[in-house]
Amino acid sequence: MNRSHTLLDGTKRFVEVQFRCQSCSHLFIDAEREFCEAPPVGQKLAAQKVKALMEVKQSSEYVSEKEAKMLQAIDTFTGAKASTLSQAEREDLENKLDVMLRSAWADAMFTHRDGKGPDPGPCDVFVAEKKKEFHITDAGKIELIQTSQT
Repeated sequence: MNRSHTLLDGTKRFVEVQFRCQSCSHLFIDAEREFCEAPPVGQKLAAQKVKALMEVKQSSEYVSEKEAKMLQAIDTFTGAKASTLSQAEREDLENKLDVMLRSAWADAMFTHRDGKGPDPGPCDVFVAEKKKEFHITDAGKIELIQTSQT
């Protein structure tokens, strides 16, 4: 406890051990290790950085542009290792999407009958048009395709 360390919030505290980043020479304590912007050196630091980024991603917190690129690289890497869907699994997801869209058509039809919305048209046409807005990923997720409306 003989080293004076300035914490990230600006307060000073005496600590027993300080670390120095090998890339940027920043002094930090173990609790602040994940906040260094330099790339991690060694397997343990890299694993700790990946773990911290995944926790931030799951909690939907803000990430910097650099961290977003790292998360994208992690997703690409883990996605490449994930198994692809079998034909039966893909058909099951397509059926679930079909049921979801038919339910949405029924809701739109009830809204139209109450005079609060436009006529959704025939069910099969509605479902076919809406299916074009979705994509089934190899990871087994149904994702909305981002389209720009002008």
